[in-house]
Amino acid sequence: GFNVMLSFLNGPNVYATLAGLGQSRVKVVVSERWMFEDGPLSLPAWLRYQVYRFADAITVNSRHQHERIARKFGWSEKRLVTIWNGVDLGRYQSQKPAQSGSREEISLLAVGTVVPWKNAYRLIEGLSKARAKGARLRIDWAGKVTPDEQSRGEHARCEALLDELKLRDSWRWLGECSEMHELYGNYDALIHPSVKEGLPNAVCEGLASGLPVLASTIGDHPLIVKNDLNGWLFDPQDSDSIAEALLKIFQSSPEQREGMARESRQLAESKLAIDRLVDDYERLFTGLFENRTEQFSWDH
Repeated sequence: GFNVMLSFLNGPNVYATLAGLGQSRVKVVVSERWMFEDGPLSLPAWLRYQVYRFADAITVNSRHQHERIARKFGWSEKRLVTIWNGVDLGRYQSQKPAQSGSREEISLLAVGTVVPWKNAYRLIEGLSKARAKGARLRIDWAGKVTPDEQSRGEHARCEALLDELKLRDSWRWLGECSEMHELYGNYDALIHPSVKEGLPNAVCEGLASGLPVLASTIGDHPLIVKNDLNGWLFDPQDSDSIAEALLKIFQSSPEQREGMARESRQLAESKLAIDRLVDDYERLFTGLFENRTEQFSWDH
């Protein structure tokens, strides 16, 4: 009884596509929310994309992943649509950072599950180097340590590094936080050091909350974080590059940070609103039924 089937996550994407076989009246849209690296795909991932040949459209939440899929699977180009994440701009609102009137200490928030690719270890190294150059900084990390060995191992590795570098007074694990919209306003900036991402929710929420954003030069970060305008970019594999970005936020004046906060909020309002996401999906669905292939190539 439905006209469109929209699925998310790997398993549901495959099930939805297979269920749509022979159902010409139903349009199937699968949605990818991950980023694969250049190079050979695992066999399960390669097989999943072969199944996607039977989907009517594939949505991704980053232009970066759009381009990678198109390069790897040439047949997918006309079915790929980039639809950026949407943020509830009423829930995530611009707030004056608690430390904006003082340069005694700059507080930064990092958000993510504690796993190797979120890159907490390299961030700790960068923090140590920035503090050695006189930057008074504090970083709080919001995100859970999952029960699996990979996450617990990464947390233990970071704990050992904090002790080795004597950074216990400058780093705090917050654990999993359910009311993130209330948390962002307590900080001067967001820092997101991941080594692989598409367009992370944390960056979108930080921008909507009116924070300067320090982010790695991966995924779609360079499209929404502009040096000296609403934050700074850094090489996530280079602790010196991370330290340089941390020094810049420390050396910025309250007026500079307030200007960056305005730029972040304005970008979120123009590019990341939920209404924009809904409009994009409605436009996609309409295009599928009207056979308008140009609907599959718009940019933000």
